Amino acid sequence: MLTNRKIIVTGAASGIGASTIKAYVAAGARVAAMDIIDDRGEMLVAQANLNGPGRAFYRNCDVADRATTFGAFESAAAYLGGLDVLVHAAGVERNSPAEAIDDNHWDQMLDINARGTMNTNQAAFAHLRTCGGHIINFASSAGIRGMIGAAAYSASKGAVL
Repeated sequence: MLTNRKIIVTGAASGIGASTIKAYVAAGARVAAMDIIDDRGEMLVAQANLNGPGRAFYRNCDVADRATTFGAFESAAAYLGGLDVLVHAAGVERNSPAEAIDDNHWDQMLDINARGTMNTNQAAFAHLRTCGGHIINFASSAGIRGMIGAAAYSASKGAVL
């Protein structure tokens, strides 16, 4: 059970993040769900809260933006009364042949996947420094072996590792 554990989950509006929110709320945790897709994030929180016993709430957070990330984490930790765990599941994957990657594609992959990891980890550490806790980052085997048609994604996940 995760009764009363204070947890932030990024990338909460879909995929692994959404599944994590549901599981943690069902296990009794108090969870701050963060994403940039507000309508889906708020809907997911409402669904998760129906199955308690834990509770979740939603905060908009663009993990690629340092100020936004630190502000969202500060607000969430204050609401939760501290922080025990960060589950950083936010990330994007776009495929493109290496020779076709433009600056926007490259920047998006590195900003969200790599810079987002740094931003969220630093923002969480500010709250975990004195009491301890856990940071769980999601990477990919593409960061070790590369992935055909996804050089920018593979580089960004290599940075996470």
